Amino acid sequence: GFSGLVRSRGADPIAMLERHEIDPQVVGDPDHYVKCKSVVDLFEYCGTSLNDPLFGLHLARIQNPDVFGCVAALCRAASTVRESVTSFIDFIPVIHGPDTLLELVEGEHTAEIRWSVGTDLGSNTQANYQAALLNLKLLQLVGGQAFRPSYVNLAVDARTRDIAELEDRLGCRFNRTKSENAIACPVCLLDQPVTSSSRLLFTLLGGYLEQVKTA
Repeated sequence: GFSGLVRSRGADPIAMLERHEIDPQVVGDPDHYVKCKSVVDLFEYCGTSLNDPLFGLHLARIQNPDVFGCVAALCRAASTVRESVTSFIDFIPVIHGPDTLLELVEGEHTAEIRWSVGTDLGSNTQANYQAALLNLKLLQLVGGQAFRPSYVNLAVDARTRDIAELEDRLGCRFNRTKSENAIACPVCLLDQPVTSSSRLLFTLLGGYLEQVKTA
C-alpha cells in the first residue's frame, strides 16, 4: 500500500525508497530483508515531505494484518485470543521485526499488549501510528466483534487537532505518553475463542516458527 498512498499525494514512491537505500525492485519480495531503521526513516520523511502528520496511520488504514506474513496465519489458527497474542509476541521479532519488543501485561480488569524497540531508531512516530492500527486490526481479526479496545497509548507527540481522527480510526480513547506504546482491552476478552482456530495448522506452523526462532 505504500506506493499507492504516496502517489495519491502527488509524490514519487520510487524516489523516496531509493533516497532511503531501499531497492524498489525487491521491496515487495517477502524474502528480501529491509533494515528497520530504513523503514522508520522513510515513514518519518513521508510524514514531513507529504505534510501528513498521520502518515503511518493512513498507511495502516489501507493495509491488513497479512503484512505480518505467516505470523498472522498462526494467530488466526490459535484457540483463544490469549494464545494468539502470545504467538504474536513470540514470533513477530523472529519473522517481521527483529528490533521489536512485545509483552502482554495482565491486571485484574485490564490487559495491555505493549511494544517498543530494542535499539535506537531515532524518531519513529509514524512507525508507531502504523503499528498501533495494524496491531489493533489483528486483534479485531482474531477476537471478532467481541473485541473492543479500552484505550491506546502511544509515545508520540500527537497534535491536539489530530486526536479526534486518531480516536475515530482506533475506535477508542487515545493517550499521548512519554515512552509507552500499548493497546488495552478487558482481561476477559483474552479468553474469547478464535473462530478461525485450527489446531493442526497451529501445531505445524508453530513448530516451524519455533525452529526458525532457535536456529
